[in-house]
Amino acid sequence: MNVCPFSSDGPDEDKLATDCGLVGDYVPRLGFVFSAFAGFVREGGHRQHGSSGGLTTWLLEELLTLGHIDGVVHVREANSGGGSDVLFHYEISRSPEEIRKGAKSRYYPVEMSTVLREVRNRPGRYALVGLPCFIKAARRLSAVDPLLKSRIAFYVGIFCGHLKSSRFAEAYALECGIYPHEILSVDFRQKNAARSAPDYDVLVSAMRDGKPLVALKPNRECFSSNWGQGFFKLKACDFCDDVVAETADISFGDAWLPEYSTDWQGTNVVLVRNLAIHEVMQRAFESGHIFLEDLTPGRVVQSQAGAFRHRGDGLAYRLHLADQAGQWRPVKRVSASANHISRRARQVYAMRMVLASESHRAFQKAAQAANFQCFRDTMQPLVDAYESAVRRPLPLRLAGRMKRLLLAAKNLFHSRTNAKRV
Repeated sequence: MNVCPFSSDGPDEDKLATDCGLVGDYVPRLGFVFSAFAGFVREGGHRQHGSSGGLTTWLLEELLTLGHIDGVVHVREANSGGGSDVLFHYEISRSPEEIRKGAKSRYYPVEMSTVLREVRNRPGRYALVGLPCFIKAARRLSAVDPLLKSRIAFYVGIFCGHLKSSRFAEAYALECGIYPHEILSVDFRQKNAARSAPDYDVLVSAMRDGKPLVALKPNRECFSSNWGQGFFKLKACDFCDDVVAETADISFGDAWLPEYSTDWQGTNVVLVRNLAIHEVMQRAFESGHIFLEDLTPGRVVQSQAGAFRHRGDGLAYRLHLADQAGQWRPVKRVSASANHISRRARQVYAMRMVLASESHRAFQKAAQAANFQCFRDTMQPLVDAYESAVRRPLPLRLAGRMKRLLLAAKNLFHSRTNAKRV
């Protein structure tokens, strides 16, 4: 219970970050921040073959090449020939070629007990890559396991909105006419040069009657693709208050900001809390291997605004609901409350919980019937009700539109004034 990231028995993110000696100024919602960047890799195809700017894979290779680590503990494809029970699992990569096999996002449940046993049994220094809860669990474990503490040299975090069950991948496949048992692999984020960074494709590879089968579909056209709706979300994710892996030495996310999203190649947001890693990245920037641009903590928060609302205001309300129902829930850094948000916001957060729980049951029936339409028919009324709650009343929408127009006019005026001064 001291290790489980959702147990209240062990230290929370703030205590872990302090005990681990992470550096920088403490920023609410981001943890300690020594430096913050937006950036991407200029060389080696990392950007093209990654979900975002390619900096995660590049850094892991760089740490290996420089001799800081002997291996990388990260998630890679598990299914090479069909028929496997899982599509992705944790492995240890010990070469740049192996490290690159772990590039891209894996919206899929994994466990790391097996690979951590390998770390304990094979001497060396490792970089561990994981979502916030995985990094937190590994930090807690290292605090009570001196051997693991000595071998995990760096903790590399990935920003997270929530984790999906395996049904998420299966739903993409079934919507494309591919049955779950036929899936070989799923590329959740295939970049498309004709569209913006958030407007990516989903690629499903399968095997049917001994013949390869491939389906490619724009993510926005997939029924399960709206992350705000939370299809196939794990219940534990509704009780997490860490978006950016606050206990990691460095964290990577997507630069979901207007100035970066238009570039289809993708751009990372980076939070650095380790001096050695900061120096590695600074040298690479100065030599032109990577591009980095300073970001303020506020801009980092804006890049993940929806996730922070869900893990802040939304979490406080979900804690309140659990308390009202007499249910156990973990102690969080957010306090239970219902009065801090509007009635409409409470309705939205409550309906997200319904969408998540119902999606699991509805898809189980659809999978048994091998009919995706069954899933859509069950979920569509709930989605319609949710979207109706999300949409603001017309007067508020008009007021928001007028505010944006006035802000745009103000910015235009200032830009012209500054131009005249120059």
